[in-house]
Amino acid sequence: MIMDVKSKKKRRLMLAVSRLWGLVYLVSALAFEATLLVTDFLPKKWLLIILLCIFVASTVIFIQLFFRNIKRKSRIIAVVISIILSLTFVTTSVYAIKTASFLNKISKAEDSGNSEIAEKPFTVLISGMDTTGKIDEEARSDVNMLVTVDPKRHKILLTSIPRDYLVKLPSKNNAEDKLTHSGLYGIGETTGAIEKLLDIKIDYYVKVNYNTVVQFINAIGGIYINSDYEFTTYIDHYRINKGTNFLKGEQALAFARERQAFKDGDNQRVMNQQIVLKGIFHRFTQSPEVIAKYTRILDRIAPYMETDMAPAEIKALVKLELKNHKEWKIENNAVEGAGDSTRTVYSSGSTPVYVMTPDKESIKKAHDMIKNFINPPKKSKKSQKSTDQSEEETEYSE
Repeated sequence: MIMDVKSKKKRRLMLAVSRLWGLVYLVSALAFEATLLVTDFLPKKWLLIILLCIFVASTVIFIQLFFRNIKRKSRIIAVVISIILSLTFVTTSVYAIKTASFLNKISKAEDSGNSEIAEKPFTVLISGMDTTGKIDEEARSDVNMLVTVDPKRHKILLTSIPRDYLVKLPSKNNAEDKLTHSGLYGIGETTGAIEKLLDIKIDYYVKVNYNTVVQFINAIGGIYINSDYEFTTYIDHYRINKGTNFLKGEQALAFARERQAFKDGDNQRVMNQQIVLKGIFHRFTQSPEVIAKYTRILDRIAPYMETDMAPAEIKALVKLELKNHKEWKIENNAVEGAGDSTRTVYSSGSTPVYVMTPDKESIKKAHDMIKNFINPPKKSKKSQKSTDQSEEETEYSE
């Protein structure tokens, strides 16, 4: 009789605990669904499927946990599954909230942005400041790279411009100066100078500095790059082999800044900067380690990054990537010039400085490539079929 009473008490206690956990699980599931809706990172189709699956799974689990006439084995299985799901809900929610917070921190957009960003090509200026301080400090623009993105065709065109290129400053009555000096007058000046130089429209900017590169690459565990030359960097004397190299943040920065080791100087430097960017892109999108380090990566680079893209626009691109998840095809180009002259420029006053004289043919080529990338020339069906077959053969051979 006493054993029966104890057994009943134990069953009642387990049922009470099971019901309490069922309520906790239900709250975690609802909170997770709310997080998915508020942060808005998932494509609508994905979101609806996930919400429906959570609803069905949660209903079944809650019944197993809450009602009295459930077999002990079924209740235990429901507890285990609900614990696993709750941990998944919490982890995913942290990632989503951290990402949303990161986008709000780095974005300087004044409105909700372009709702069609994932539908039409656009151009982003990556401006790399030659400082290690806070990103809101004005400094020389050491890296100037245009990233033209075609979301529909999943293609990217990189166009680099040497830092010492001679440009006209729009806000200084078109006074001539080195491109790197334009950063001293704000990101708008750099954007305007490049738009004037290439006769194109720049839709957005991303502003970074030395700390961004070092912190980001170290956070993702380093990158692989393929160097065209064997050399020792002038900064910190890192040895770079011809071919594949694995670089940590400081090494990658020295590689991207190197000019003196090359006969082609600035022209080769901008190509190396593209190599580093491609190494980062590949590592970030392909390495499983990034998922485990994701929140740490965001914490590290947030103080050293700024953009005028709205959070909603970045989320639209994230949705596109999740929806398609195809490999991006990246094309390269760089404007060139002659770097054998010194002269006075707007920022140097009466002191002559080294400048690179623009090459008109190179500028025209860059202009045409960007324009044709944004508005591809229409091809005949026969020509298009031949192009598609050629691309398939290229992908297969790679």
